[in-house]
Amino acid sequence: MRAHQPRGFTITEILMTLSLLVIFFAAAGEVFRSTVLLGKSSQDVCDTASQTDSAMRQLRIDVWNARAISVPDPRSARISAADGTTLLWQLDTQNNAIRADAAARTQQWDHIAANWSFTTDADSLVVSDNKSIPQRIISQILLTSGPKP
Repeated sequence: MRAHQPRGFTITEILMTLSLLVIFFAAAGEVFRSTVLLGKSSQDVCDTASQTDSAMRQLRIDVWNARAISVPDPRSARISAADGTTLLWQLDTQNNAIRADAAARTQQWDHIAANWSFTTDADSLVVSDNKSIPQRIISQILLTSGPKP
């Protein structure tokens, strides 16, 4: 009968196991880091989209009731409302969109107006950002009071 030899792990087996664990934990750490960064990035995108939607909604309301639209330069638009008030929309150097009325009340949407510019035609204001299709916002008053055939 053979003598029972004690069974155990060799140093090579232990080192191989530790190496595999280090590789696994390094990969898991990178996945966790990427997930955290992606979560923060997606929150920033959602915040910017929400701010942009809010600004464009207000601009649509302003232009919808406009009896006159002028664009002194591509970074500002002057809107004369049907009630006689004048609104000024400006795009500043920090990419903020700023709306001011005659009573000096202002609204500001931060960091949403990168590459934005304003143009106008007979009955609308066009907002371009050099990345997507320009947004044409129509004034109902100017549209209905335009030339008749």
